[in-house]
Amino acid sequence: YHSRDSGRVAFPLLWLDVRHYLPLFADIVWAARLHGAYSAGQGRNHTLILGGQENWLFQREENRAQWGDPYFTTVVPVRGFPFGQRVGRHAFALSNELRVPLNRVFTNLLSARALYTLQWVTFLDAGLAWRRGNPLVDGSIIERDDFQSANISISVETRRNAVIWSAGTGLRAIILGFTTRADVAWTSEDGRLSPPRFLLSLGYDF
Repeated sequence: YHSRDSGRVAFPLLWLDVRHYLPLFADIVWAARLHGAYSAGQGRNHTLILGGQENWLFQREENRAQWGDPYFTTVVPVRGFPFGQRVGRHAFALSNELRVPLNRVFTNLLSARALYTLQWVTFLDAGLAWRRGNPLVDGSIIERDDFQSANISISVETRRNAVIWSAGTGLRAIILGFTTRADVAWTSEDGRLSPPRFLLSLGYDF
């Protein structure tokens, strides 16, 4: 955005989305995506939301009060986590998938069209979001929460690991014309591994 009054760029947003697909054998493909954004504005800042996934049914959200204006908010997906697991001015994520078409493995069993489109996927995602400083220097970020009442105002700062990651597996299939994704994921944050989380989504991740 360029301000006509001051002649300066008010809130530039640098967006990155790099994808690579490597065929292995028998139509098995390794897919990778590096994506994210860097907000460097002096005025209004763009908010980056880390977590969630595209077209997620029954989605969950965290830290909703920190999201700000929806017109200046961008989601950087990390599967298994709720939208907004981390919120910052800068965020990046790396997603990896191994895609195995089951019709090539079970040639004689998958004759129906719905079964013919079945694909088995394993994935590993990792991402980080931060507001200031360089989280890669000491491997941590500082999150600040403000609490206010009628007579008192309190700010709490918490140091957390910079990187969150998830791993999981699932199936892809075309059902009634829609690509449907059913996954189970395990997430890790601050050294704690979550119980399995079941995810249902529409469309492809990337």
